[in-house]
Amino acid sequence: MFFCTFDQSFTSVRLVFPVLLWILILSSGQKLKKFVSDIKSSAAFLLLLSVFIIYHGLTLLYTHNFVYGQSKFYGILVNIILNIFALRFLLVNFSLSLLKKLVTIILFSGLLLTIVSASSGPFISFYDEYSQMKIFGIGLYSHVGFGRYMGFVFLVSIINLIYFDFLKKFQIDKIFFLISFAGLILSGLRGAIVSSLLITACIIIYALIKKKISFVKILSFLSAGIILLAAIVYFNNSFSILFERFTQVFNIFHVQQLTDGAIQTRMHIYRTAYEIFSQNIIFGRGLGSFYDESIFIYTKGLKYPHNIFIEYAIELGITGLVFICTLLIYIYRSVLKVNLLLVFLFLYFLLLALFSYSIPFQTGLFSFIAFISLKEENLKMLKNIFINKV
Repeated sequence: MFFCTFDQSFTSVRLVFPVLLWILILSSGQKLKKFVSDIKSSAAFLLLLSVFIIYHGLTLLYTHNFVYGQSKFYGILVNIILNIFALRFLLVNFSLSLLKKLVTIILFSGLLLTIVSASSGPFISFYDEYSQMKIFGIGLYSHVGFGRYMGFVFLVSIINLIYFDFLKKFQIDKIFFLISFAGLILSGLRGAIVSSLLITACIIIYALIKKKISFVKILSFLSAGIILLAAIVYFNNSFSILFERFTQVFNIFHVQQLTDGAIQTRMHIYRTAYEIFSQNIIFGRGLGSFYDESIFIYTKGLKYPHNIFIEYAIELGITGLVFICTLLIYIYRSVLKVNLLLVFLFLYFLLLALFSYSIPFQTGLFSFIAFISLKEENLKMLKNIFINKV
Protein backbone atom coordinates (compact mmCIF):
# COMPACT_ATOMS: atom_id res chain seq x y z
CA MET A 1 0.00 0.00 0.00
CA PHE A 2 2.78 2.41 0.92
CA PHE A 3 4.67 2.06 -2.34
CA CYS A 4 1.44 2.17 -4.34
CA THR A 5 0.60 5.53 -2.85
CA PHE A 6 4.15 6.83 -3.03
CA ASP A 7 4.37 9.64 -5.59
CA GLN A 8 6.17 8.30 -8.66
CA SER A 9 8.02 11.59 -8.99
CA PHE A 10 10.35 10.41 -6.22
CA THR A 11 11.39 7.34 -8.19
CA SER A 12 13.47 6.57 -11.25
CA VAL A 13 15.26 9.70 -12.50
CA ARG A 14 15.36 11.41 -9.08
CA LEU A 15 17.02 8.44 -7.41
CA VAL A 16 19.72 7.79 -10.02
CA PHE A 17 22.13 10.52 -8.89
CA PRO A 18 21.81 9.88 -5.12
CA VAL A 19 22.28 6.12 -5.62
CA LEU A 20 25.40 6.59 -7.75
CA LEU A 21 26.77 9.15 -5.32
CA TRP A 22 26.24 6.89 -2.33
CA ILE A 23 27.92 3.99 -4.09
CA LEU A 24 30.98 6.23 -4.49
CA ILE A 25 30.75 7.39 -0.87
CA LEU A 26 30.49 3.89 0.61
CA SER A 27 33.46 2.72 -1.44
CA SER A 28 35.69 5.71 -0.69
CA GLY A 29 37.85 4.12 2.05
CA GLN A 30 39.64 6.72 4.18
CA LYS A 31 37.33 9.48 3.00
CA LEU A 32 34.38 7.52 4.34
CA LYS A 33 36.13 7.12 7.70
CA LYS A 34 36.77 10.87 7.82
CA PHE A 35 33.11 11.53 7.04
CA VAL A 36 31.89 9.10 9.74
CA SER A 37 34.27 10.69 12.25
CA ASP A 38 32.88 14.13 11.40
CA ILE A 39 29.28 12.97 11.83
CA LYS A 40 30.03 11.35 15.19
CA SER A 41 31.58 14.55 16.51
CA SER A 42 28.98 16.94 15.04
CA ALA A 43 26.34 16.91 17.77
CA ALA A 44 24.67 20.15 16.65
CA PHE A 45 24.40 18.94 13.03
CA LEU A 46 22.88 15.58 14.05
CA LEU A 47 20.52 17.26 16.50
CA LEU A 48 19.27 19.61 13.80
CA LEU A 49 18.69 16.76 11.34
CA SER A 50 16.89 14.77 14.05
CA VAL A 51 14.63 17.72 14.82
CA PHE A 52 14.00 18.21 11.08
CA ILE A 53 12.93 14.58 10.65
CA ILE A 54 10.98 14.18 13.90
CA TYR A 55 9.14 17.48 13.56
CA HIS A 56 7.78 16.64 10.10
CA GLY A 57 7.06 13.06 11.15
CA LEU A 58 5.06 14.08 14.24
CA THR A 59 2.59 16.03 12.09
CA LEU A 60 1.54 12.71 10.54
CA LEU A 61 -0.19 11.96 13.86
CA TYR A 62 -2.86 14.56 13.11
CA THR A 63 -2.66 15.05 9.35
CA HIS A 64 -5.88 15.26 7.34
CA ASN A 65 -4.28 13.21 4.55
CA PHE A 66 -2.10 10.49 6.05
CA VAL A 67 -1.46 8.70 2.74
CA TYR A 68 -0.06 11.72 0.92
CA GLY A 69 1.63 12.99 4.09
CA GLN A 70 3.38 9.63 4.40
CA SER A 71 4.67 9.86 0.83
CA LYS A 72 5.93 13.41 1.50
CA PHE A 73 7.70 12.24 4.65
CA TYR A 74 9.34 9.40 2.70
CA GLY A 75 10.39 11.99 0.12
CA ILE A 76 11.99 14.10 2.85
CA LEU A 77 14.07 11.10 3.94
CA VAL A 78 15.13 10.08 0.43
CA ASN A 79 15.22 13.39 -1.42
CA ILE A 80 16.54 15.64 1.34
CA ILE A 81 18.24 13.83 4.22
CA LEU A 82 20.35 11.50 2.06
CA ASN A 83 21.44 14.45 -0.09
CA ILE A 84 22.37 16.48 3.00
CA PHE A 85 24.65 13.67 4.14
CA ALA A 86 26.08 13.37 0.61
CA LEU A 87 26.93 17.08 0.48
CA ARG A 88 28.37 16.87 3.99
CA PHE A 89 30.64 14.08 2.77
CA LEU A 90 31.87 16.31 -0.06
CA LEU A 91 32.45 19.25 2.28
CA VAL A 92 34.40 17.18 4.80
CA ASN A 93 36.61 15.82 2.01
CA PHE A 94 36.76 19.02 -0.04
CA SER A 95 39.75 19.99 -2.16
CA LEU A 96 40.54 22.10 -5.19
CA SER A 97 40.65 18.99 -7.39
CA LEU A 98 37.21 17.95 -6.10
CA LEU A 99 35.87 21.42 -6.86
CA LYS A 100 37.12 21.11 -10.42
CA LYS A 101 35.51 17.67 -10.78
CA LEU A 102 32.19 18.92 -9.41
CA VAL A 103 32.11 21.91 -11.77
CA THR A 104 33.00 19.66 -14.70
CA ILE A 105 30.30 17.11 -13.83
CA ILE A 106 27.65 19.81 -13.39
CA LEU A 107 28.47 21.47 -16.72
CA PHE A 108 28.70 18.20 -18.67
CA SER A 109 25.39 16.97 -17.22
CA GLY A 110 23.82 20.27 -18.27
CA LEU A 111 25.20 19.75 -21.77
CA LEU A 112 23.70 16.25 -21.96
CA LEU A 113 20.29 17.36 -20.70
CA THR A 114 20.22 20.30 -23.10
CA ILE A 115 21.00 18.02 -26.05
CA VAL A 116 18.18 15.67 -25.02
CA SER A 117 15.78 18.58 -24.65
CA ALA A 118 16.74 20.15 -27.98
CA SER A 119 16.54 16.85 -29.86
CA SER A 120 13.15 16.04 -28.33
CA GLY A 121 11.77 19.38 -29.43
CA PRO A 122 10.91 22.45 -27.38
CA PHE A 123 9.21 21.49 -24.10
CA ILE A 124 8.57 17.89 -25.16
CA SER A 125 8.64 15.00 -22.69
CA PHE A 126 10.68 11.93 -23.64
CA TYR A 127 9.02 9.68 -21.05
CA ASP A 128 5.70 7.91 -21.29
CA GLU A 129 2.92 10.46 -20.93
CA TYR A 130 1.09 8.52 -18.22
CA SER A 131 4.02 7.31 -16.12
CA GLN A 132 4.54 10.71 -14.38
CA MET A 133 8.30 10.14 -14.49
CA LYS A 134 9.10 12.98 -16.86
CA ILE A 135 11.72 15.69 -16.73
CA PHE A 136 10.50 17.75 -19.68
CA GLY A 137 7.16 18.98 -21.00
CA ILE A 138 5.81 22.54 -21.03
CA GLY A 139 2.26 21.65 -20.01
CA LEU A 140 3.39 19.20 -17.37
CA TYR A 141 5.14 19.24 -14.00
CA SER A 142 8.07 17.50 -15.70
CA HIS A 143 9.78 20.59 -17.10
CA VAL A 144 10.17 22.03 -13.61
CA GLY A 145 12.98 19.74 -12.47
CA PHE A 146 14.88 20.30 -15.70
CA GLY A 147 14.49 24.08 -15.57
CA ARG A 148 15.50 24.35 -11.93
CA TYR A 149 18.61 22.27 -12.55
CA MET A 150 19.57 24.17 -15.71
CA GLY A 151 19.29 27.44 -13.81
CA PHE A 152 21.80 26.02 -11.32
CA VAL A 153 24.07 24.86 -14.17
CA PHE A 154 23.88 28.32 -15.72
CA LEU A 155 24.93 29.96 -12.45
CA VAL A 156 27.81 27.49 -12.04
CA SER A 157 28.94 28.28 -15.60
CA ILE A 158 28.90 32.03 -14.80
CA ILE A 159 30.89 31.55 -11.59
CA ASN A 160 33.33 29.31 -13.42
CA LEU A 161 33.86 31.89 -16.16
CA ILE A 162 34.46 34.75 -13.76
CA TYR A 163 36.34 33.04 -10.95
CA PHE A 164 37.41 29.42 -11.39
CA ASP A 165 38.72 29.29 -14.97
CA PHE A 166 38.21 25.53 -15.21
CA LEU A 167 37.87 24.01 -18.72
CA LYS A 168 39.50 27.02 -20.40
CA LYS A 169 41.17 24.91 -23.08
CA PHE A 170 39.59 25.47 -26.53
CA GLN A 171 37.16 27.96 -24.88
CA ILE A 172 35.11 25.05 -23.50
CA ASP A 173 34.11 27.12 -20.46
CA LYS A 174 32.42 29.68 -22.73
CA ILE A 175 30.75 26.94 -24.75
CA PHE A 176 29.29 25.50 -21.56
CA PHE A 177 28.06 28.97 -20.62
CA LEU A 178 26.13 29.27 -23.90
CA ILE A 179 24.79 25.72 -23.72
CA SER A 180 23.58 26.11 -20.14
CA PHE A 181 21.77 29.30 -21.12
CA ALA A 182 20.17 27.51 -24.08
CA GLY A 183 19.05 24.67 -21.80
CA LEU A 184 17.57 27.15 -19.35
CA ILE A 185 15.58 28.84 -22.12
CA LEU A 186 14.46 25.49 -23.53
CA SER A 187 13.07 24.48 -20.15
CA GLY A 188 10.46 27.24 -20.35
CA LEU A 189 10.45 27.47 -16.56
CA ARG A 190 9.74 31.11 -15.77
CA GLY A 191 10.70 30.87 -12.12
CA ALA A 192 14.12 29.38 -12.91
CA ILE A 193 14.82 31.87 -15.71
CA VAL A 194 13.93 34.94 -13.62
CA SER A 195 15.62 33.63 -10.46
CA SER A 196 18.86 32.65 -12.21
CA LEU A 197 19.05 35.99 -14.06
CA LEU A 198 18.50 37.92 -10.81
CA ILE A 199 21.23 35.93 -9.07
CA THR A 200 23.48 36.36 -12.13
CA ALA A 201 23.08 40.14 -11.78
CA CYS A 202 24.13 39.83 -8.11
CA ILE A 203 27.17 37.74 -9.06
CA ILE A 204 28.25 40.24 -11.74
CA ILE A 205 27.79 43.23 -9.40
CA TYR A 206 29.82 41.40 -6.75
CA ALA A 207 32.52 40.68 -9.34
CA LEU A 208 32.59 44.32 -10.43
CA ILE A 209 33.00 45.45 -6.83
CA LYS A 210 35.83 42.95 -6.38
CA LYS A 211 37.22 43.96 -9.81
CA LYS A 212 37.12 40.37 -11.04
CA ILE A 213 35.36 41.23 -14.26
CA SER A 214 35.33 44.04 -16.82
CA PHE A 215 32.48 45.74 -18.62
CA VAL A 216 33.88 44.31 -21.86
CA LYS A 217 33.39 40.81 -20.54
CA ILE A 218 29.84 41.65 -19.46
CA LEU A 219 29.07 42.99 -22.93
CA SER A 220 30.47 39.80 -24.45
CA PHE A 221 28.13 37.78 -22.19
CA LEU A 222 25.14 39.84 -23.32
CA SER A 223 26.12 39.63 -27.00
CA ALA A 224 26.54 35.86 -26.78
CA GLY A 225 23.12 35.57 -25.14
CA ILE A 226 21.44 37.68 -27.84
CA ILE A 227 23.05 35.60 -30.60
CA LEU A 228 21.94 32.40 -28.91
CA LEU A 229 18.38 33.66 -28.52
CA ALA A 230 18.33 34.56 -32.22
CA ALA A 231 19.48 31.04 -33.08
CA ILE A 232 16.74 29.52 -30.92
CA VAL A 233 14.11 31.70 -32.61
CA TYR A 234 15.38 30.62 -36.02
CA PHE A 235 15.56 26.87 -35.44
CA ASN A 236 12.38 26.24 -33.43
CA ASN A 237 9.42 27.92 -31.79
CA SER A 238 10.61 27.55 -28.20
CA PHE A 239 11.35 31.26 -27.83
CA SER A 240 7.92 32.29 -29.09
CA ILE A 241 6.31 29.86 -26.64
CA LEU A 242 8.46 31.23 -23.84
CA PHE A 243 7.63 34.82 -24.84
CA GLU A 244 3.94 33.98 -24.71
CA ARG A 245 4.36 32.42 -21.24
CA PHE A 246 6.13 35.52 -19.92
CA THR A 247 3.49 37.77 -21.51
CA GLN A 248 0.89 35.92 -19.45
CA VAL A 249 2.66 36.96 -16.26
CA PHE A 250 1.85 40.62 -16.97
CA ASN A 251 -1.80 39.71 -17.44
CA ILE A 252 -2.18 39.33 -13.68
CA PHE A 253 -3.05 43.03 -13.85
CA HIS A 254 -5.66 42.28 -16.54
CA VAL A 255 -7.40 39.18 -15.20
CA GLN A 256 -9.87 39.01 -18.08
CA GLN A 257 -6.94 38.39 -20.46
CA LEU A 258 -5.25 35.81 -18.22
CA THR A 259 -5.42 32.33 -19.77
CA ASP A 260 -2.43 30.69 -18.10
CA GLY A 261 -3.77 27.94 -15.80
CA ALA A 262 -0.63 27.79 -13.65
CA ILE A 263 -0.78 31.51 -12.85
CA GLN A 264 -4.55 31.47 -12.31
CA THR A 265 -4.24 28.61 -9.83
CA ARG A 266 -1.40 30.26 -7.92
CA MET A 267 -3.28 33.55 -7.68
CA HIS A 268 -6.31 31.69 -6.37
CA ILE A 269 -4.17 29.93 -3.74
CA TYR A 270 -2.50 33.18 -2.66
CA ARG A 271 -5.95 34.72 -2.14
CA THR A 272 -7.33 31.78 -0.15
CA ALA A 273 -4.17 30.71 1.74
CA TYR A 274 -4.92 32.77 4.86
CA GLU A 275 -8.44 31.34 5.11
CA ILE A 276 -7.03 27.78 5.22
CA PHE A 277 -4.23 28.84 7.57
CA SER A 278 -6.68 30.48 9.98
CA GLN A 279 -8.52 27.17 10.46
CA ASN A 280 -5.45 25.59 12.13
CA ILE A 281 -3.17 28.46 13.10
CA ILE A 282 -0.87 26.90 15.71
CA PHE A 283 0.07 23.45 14.38
CA GLY A 284 -1.46 23.43 10.90
CA ARG A 285 -3.34 20.61 9.22
CA GLY A 286 -0.43 18.16 9.18
CA LEU A 287 2.05 17.09 6.49
CA GLY A 288 0.32 16.47 3.15
CA SER A 289 -2.97 18.06 4.22
CA PHE A 290 -2.96 20.80 1.60
CA TYR A 291 -4.05 17.96 -0.69
CA ASP A 292 -7.36 17.31 1.04
CA GLU A 293 -10.75 16.96 -0.62
CA SER A 294 -12.45 18.97 2.13
CA ILE A 295 -10.58 22.14 1.10
CA PHE A 296 -10.56 21.66 -2.69
CA ILE A 297 -12.64 24.84 -2.95
CA TYR A 298 -9.55 26.70 -1.72
CA THR A 299 -6.80 24.63 -3.33
CA LYS A 300 -8.40 23.67 -6.67
CA GLY A 301 -7.15 20.15 -6.10
CA LEU A 302 -3.41 20.96 -6.16
CA LYS A 303 -1.15 18.71 -4.08
CA TYR A 304 0.86 21.66 -2.76
CA PRO A 305 0.72 25.47 -3.02
CA HIS A 306 4.01 25.96 -4.92
CA ASN A 307 5.30 28.26 -2.20
CA ILE A 308 7.33 26.91 0.69
CA PHE A 309 6.15 29.49 3.24
CA ILE A 310 2.46 29.01 2.41
CA GLU A 311 2.99 25.24 2.54
CA TYR A 312 4.58 25.38 6.00
CA ALA A 313 1.91 27.81 7.24
CA ILE A 314 -0.99 25.62 6.14
CA GLU A 315 0.45 22.18 6.90
CA LEU A 316 2.53 23.00 10.01
CA GLY A 317 0.96 26.24 11.22
CA ILE A 318 2.65 29.21 12.84
CA THR A 319 5.11 26.83 14.50
CA GLY A 320 6.09 25.59 11.03
CA LEU A 321 6.64 29.13 9.80
CA VAL A 322 8.87 29.92 12.78
CA PHE A 323 10.73 26.66 12.21
CA ILE A 324 11.44 27.20 8.51
CA CYS A 325 12.38 30.88 8.91
CA THR A 326 14.77 30.08 11.77
CA LEU A 327 16.30 27.23 9.78
CA LEU A 328 16.82 29.34 6.66
CA ILE A 329 18.48 32.13 8.67
CA TYR A 330 20.73 29.55 10.35
CA ILE A 331 21.67 28.07 6.94
CA TYR A 332 22.34 31.53 5.50
CA ARG A 333 24.71 32.42 8.34
CA SER A 334 26.52 29.08 8.07
CA VAL A 335 27.01 29.36 4.30
CA LEU A 336 28.13 32.99 4.57
CA LYS A 337 31.03 31.85 6.78
CA VAL A 338 32.49 30.10 3.71
CA ASN A 339 31.88 32.47 0.79
CA LEU A 340 29.29 34.90 -0.56
CA LEU A 341 29.11 33.06 -3.90
CA LEU A 342 27.67 30.03 -2.12
CA VAL A 343 25.10 32.33 -0.54
CA PHE A 344 24.03 33.39 -4.04
CA LEU A 345 23.44 29.73 -4.96
CA PHE A 346 21.47 29.22 -1.74
CA LEU A 347 19.33 32.28 -2.54
CA TYR A 348 18.68 30.90 -6.03
CA PHE A 349 17.09 27.78 -4.56
CA LEU A 350 15.20 29.88 -2.01
CA LEU A 351 13.70 31.99 -4.81
CA LEU A 352 12.66 28.81 -6.62
CA ALA A 353 10.95 27.56 -3.47
CA LEU A 354 8.63 30.57 -3.65
CA PHE A 355 7.13 29.48 -6.98
CA SER A 356 7.41 25.74 -7.50
CA TYR A 357 7.54 22.30 -5.94
CA SER A 358 6.78 20.97 -2.49
CA ILE A 359 8.84 20.46 0.69
CA PRO A 360 10.30 17.04 -0.30
CA PHE A 361 11.38 18.45 -3.68
CA GLN A 362 13.32 21.42 -2.26
CA THR A 363 16.50 19.34 -2.32
CA GLY A 364 18.76 22.14 -3.49
CA LEU A 365 17.54 24.46 -0.74
CA PHE A 366 17.71 22.02 2.18
CA SER A 367 20.99 20.44 1.08
CA PHE A 368 22.70 23.57 2.41
CA ILE A 369 21.96 22.25 5.91
CA ALA A 370 25.21 20.34 5.34
CA PHE A 371 27.12 23.61 5.99
CA ILE A 372 25.76 23.89 9.52
CA SER A 373 28.16 23.18 12.39
CA LEU A 374 31.18 22.33 10.24
CA LYS A 375 34.39 21.77 12.18
CA GLU A 376 36.73 24.75 12.28
CA GLU A 377 39.37 22.85 10.30
CA ASN A 378 36.89 22.03 7.52
CA LEU A 379 35.55 25.56 7.52
CA LYS A 380 39.05 27.01 7.25
CA MET A 381 39.92 24.64 4.40
CA LEU A 382 36.78 25.58 2.46
CA LYS A 383 37.37 29.29 2.98
CA ASN A 384 40.99 29.00 1.83
CA ILE A 385 40.02 27.17 -1.36
CA PHE A 386 37.38 29.75 -2.24
CA ILE A 387 39.60 32.69 -1.27
CA ASN A 388 42.39 31.35 -3.48
CA LYS A 389 40.04 30.94 -6.44
CA VAL A 390 37.67 33.84 -5.80
